[in-house]
Amino acid sequence: MRVVDVLLACVLIFLFLSVNSTLAAESDFDNKIDYLMQQIDELKRQVEELKQQRKLTETRIDKVQEKTDSTETKTNTLQDKLSWLDVSGDYRFRIDYLKGYTQSANILSSGIAEYIHSQTVKSDSLMTNRLGLNLGVHASEDITLKARFVMYKTFGIQNENVVSGEGGYFGDKASVFDANIGEIPTDTILRVNQAYVTWSNIFDYPVWVSVGRRPTTTGVPTNIRENIEKNGTAGFIGLLVDAEIDGLSLGYSPYIEYLPGFYVKICGGKFSNSVNNPSFVDTSFMGIDVVPYYTENTRIELTALKAAKLYAVPEKPETNIGSNVNIGDIDLYGFLISHKITKFGYGDINLFFSFGVDITHPNNNLYAGTYGLLWDTYSGKRDHTGYAFYLGGRYDIPTGTKIGLEYNYGSKYWTNFTMASDDMWTSKLGTRGNVYEAYLIQDLPVIPLTKRAKSFIRIGYQYYNFNYTGTNQYTGFPYKISDVPISYAPALLLQPMKHAHDIYGTFNVMF
Repeated sequence: MRVVDVLLACVLIFLFLSVNSTLAAESDFDNKIDYLMQQIDELKRQVEELKQQRKLTETRIDKVQEKTDSTETKTNTLQDKLSWLDVSGDYRFRIDYLKGYTQSANILSSGIAEYIHSQTVKSDSLMTNRLGLNLGVHASEDITLKARFVMYKTFGIQNENVVSGEGGYFGDKASVFDANIGEIPTDTILRVNQAYVTWSNIFDYPVWVSVGRRPTTTGVPTNIRENIEKNGTAGFIGLLVDAEIDGLSLGYSPYIEYLPGFYVKICGGKFSNSVNNPSFVDTSFMGIDVVPYYTENTRIELTALKAAKLYAVPEKPETNIGSNVNIGDIDLYGFLISHKITKFGYGDINLFFSFGVDITHPNNNLYAGTYGLLWDTYSGKRDHTGYAFYLGGRYDIPTGTKIGLEYNYGSKYWTNFTMASDDMWTSKLGTRGNVYEAYLIQDLPVIPLTKRAKSFIRIGYQYYNFNYTGTNQYTGFPYKISDVPISYAPALLLQPMKHAHDIYGTFNVMF
């Protein structure tokens, strides 16, 4: 075979193979094109389904948004309609184990002196319910009305006898009267505890005036152990005043760069017992309260008060031992400093110190012919000066646990106006002697649904060591406990107590 023939045969074979290969490639390409077209058709179908689903979703969202907008509109409309009204409240269950030891003494009973031996008095489980409802009404831009209604009673009884007993042992708990009604367990009646109107920003000046049944209870620093916030500019130093008072106040709060929170107010009030007794005039209160420095963590407060023409007893006596009389005047002066140290170890610590002085100015009037303002016919009439101090702290741990320790002391002639205190035996801040208290508060881990809402439990222990008679009573001379009975001295109005214990627990819900 010739070389030319061989080459020609090779070329033909190459061309044949190339053609077959091209035809095969074209066949595979056609198959791939068909497959891709099928995938594109599937994607188009899926996209169309997604479009339909999106339309349905958007339709549902529009309907939900319409409902939401409608609900928000209704809610906002309701809020707008009720923006003038604030409603809140609180409930407390409390149980106390009380035990006290009285001193033998001659006691005036139904106008006759009777010798009563010392005894142990106690209550294993004194249980009480307290319900409070708060109402705030914004009558206009600068005029508001606030009110508080309280029901406070002992389990299973509709009077105050469980606390006061047969006349009681202390003047602030001996009976229910205007200054402590609603603060001593009585019955199921919902009483007006506070009701007052405040006009602020008078003529665009930092001035306010307020009148009505005043918020003059739970003053600083007593609010710390109660686990409640300070009530704005209301009230006085807690060591001096914790009482319900009808009166008025005029306040001024200018901006002073170096004295943040500065305000000053002048106050007045009265107790009236003179309607049916022309010889007996109303008791009036006047005072000035200055807070020169008030920030989130620090408060300094100064108070000066005068009780003029003080009554001998807070109500007309139902016995035949005599008629009520005005027995003189009392001047009270107080100082308070409280400070919160943040990030102190594991938590924050609240510290406070308060000091008070009282000066009595008795007149010649005697109750039942024997008892004057811190004097009786045996001791003789004189002006007296007493003092007291109150200190303590509360350590707040981020877990909601709060641990508090407090101590207060009152001298022989110490007297104040704390008859509405929350202490079950007697106001510890009016004690002539020593009082120690320890307590633990545990905030409950619940989700609040309102701004004020919180729930907590509190357990505590109080120990009273009385040095003199007449705690929280300004009628009659205070005798040293160890000197009672004094056979040649006038009989005492109430049986004195030497020591007292109170172990208590509370469950509080605020809303």
